[in-house]
Amino acid sequence: MRLSAAVNFKFLVGELRYASLIQNGNEAEHEVRSKFRQATVKSQMLLWVALFWPLHASAQGSLPPDVIQFAKGRDACDHFRGEEPYDAERRKFLEDRTRKLCVGTDRKLQALKQKYRRQPEILDKLNAYELHIE
Repeated sequence: MRLSAAVNFKFLVGELRYASLIQNGNEAEHEVRSKFRQATVKSQMLLWVALFWPLHASAQGSLPPDVIQFAKGRDACDHFRGEEPYDAERRKFLEDRTRKLCVGTDRKLQALKQKYRRQPEILDKLNAYELHIE
């Protein structure tokens, strides 16, 4: 937070100087200050990206593609397994969706758990799913 406040303060001081240059009509300095202002804005954006990109990357990039693919399919399967069939048409729809999305996920879950048995952060994700749903 201090670094961000310092960058913001530096930006505000630059803005005040920029405003006074415009009032005094000094065009050469005005051009330099304008470039300084653009560089300051870019540096602020880079600072925010540097601060928050690791959080985004850790949330998205810590799982291998096969685990991400399994999780998407299994989440969809679990969604339809939890739906209530309020009439015959809905029941048929839900049975079709669960058959399409859920068949084979027990076997796939076991295989992924075996494959990543020595990686606790991946196993934590996989252990969130029920073992036997088929």
